[in-house]
Amino acid sequence: MDDQLLEKKLESLKKAYDDMPEDETRSAILAAIKKDQKKQKQNKWFHLPYAASFMGVGMIAGVLMMQYIGNHAPSEEKTEQHQASSAENGYGDLRKADVRAVFEDLHEYYQQRELETKEKLGFLSGFENYLYGDIPMELKDAELAFLSNLEAYRESDLEDTREGFTSDIDHAFTMPAEIIDRLLQEKNDEISLDGPEYNLLNQLESFLGAYYLSMTYYEDDINKAMKNDSVTEVVKKMNASGEGISFTKLKEMSSKAVENGYAFREEEGRIIPYVNFIGIADRLRGEVNEDFIKYLELRSNRVQDQNGEVISFESLADLLVKIEKTIAAVKDDTIEETMRNDVKSLYALFVVSQHIYDQNNELKDEVKKAYLYLFETYPETDTAEAVKNMYKKMESNNFRKPAPGEKLDYPWYNGDSSPFKTGGHH
Repeated sequence: MDDQLLEKKLESLKKAYDDMPEDETRSAILAAIKKDQKKQKQNKWFHLPYAASFMGVGMIAGVLMMQYIGNHAPSEEKTEQHQASSAENGYGDLRKADVRAVFEDLHEYYQQRELETKEKLGFLSGFENYLYGDIPMELKDAELAFLSNLEAYRESDLEDTREGFTSDIDHAFTMPAEIIDRLLQEKNDEISLDGPEYNLLNQLESFLGAYYLSMTYYEDDINKAMKNDSVTEVVKKMNASGEGISFTKLKEMSSKAVENGYAFREEEGRIIPYVNFIGIADRLRGEVNEDFIKYLELRSNRVQDQNGEVISFESLADLLVKIEKTIAAVKDDTIEETMRNDVKSLYALFVVSQHIYDQNNELKDEVKKAYLYLFETYPETDTAEAVKNMYKKMESNNFRKPAPGEKLDYPWYNGDSSPFKTGGHH
């Protein structure tokens, strides 16, 4: 599954690379790759298992960019022609001092928004370094591109870059609570990938990591609080916006987290944050598209624990059926497509991931029981039919892991665009 996701990501990067016109500048190349990555980004149900695959994507994007620059470096003749016409086209008018001033302003604006955001999150001092640390690096790269080849840029290019980075910084530091307020005010029934609904999902995912890692800074306060109350009581108070907590910083962080759509739970002796999809759905219910509420409710189902292990395969079977039925009922095409994309990953987790096999590459007993539970509980569903066909094949192979490339059956909601091999089932 990791390899398939990585391959899909690489294909999207290659597409951005192949689609570029021949006269693109370095900054435009970066922008095209970045834009395609944002367009392809999906909200994942999994927090940990696939992180390693995506760590290399940024480096690969850089390789593609450098390869593009090498393949499309201007010849000596073209360079001379470009220099001859630069005055007519406004090239060569930029000064290094102008470029440095613009990027100094952008760095200051980033630091200002970073500080404001840290305060809005209720984080302790120092933790703001975690938030969107890639933006300063992108600013340095873009500034270097201008300074190393001034004659290739016009003043309008510098202004466009300023506007683009300003927009990116504003977007990066937009709080989920701000987007929720916007949705409540606008009451727009239309949904698009560029709209506030998907912006909310992206920001919830982005800041979850910040909240998750920030818990280290509050361990002392949490441990002190648990001397007087049980962990269950402490979690309850944190989820009540910190009411009843006597430690000021912990109370403030809890309040801001709840405001931004997060909640807390105890897991393996630790208190950890999570996206409170049900709470967000309740806040937005009746004010936004009904299908978006249905999607939020589906996302509230926990699939894996903090270590990436499947919590319950029977619960995963329940969820697959629930999504199958919801897909058949939703009216919004964008939400339907999102559900289809999500359920492909969940179905793969249920039938082809390494999670279903033991160390001897044999199907785990708990997975067999989950399959039988699916057949008996939801016999009329397409999910059950597809898994039953697969189950028969695995049974004939003594439930050993099939060889790579062996055809399996997938339900109708995987569609013709499924990234997985399909069998004869449609």
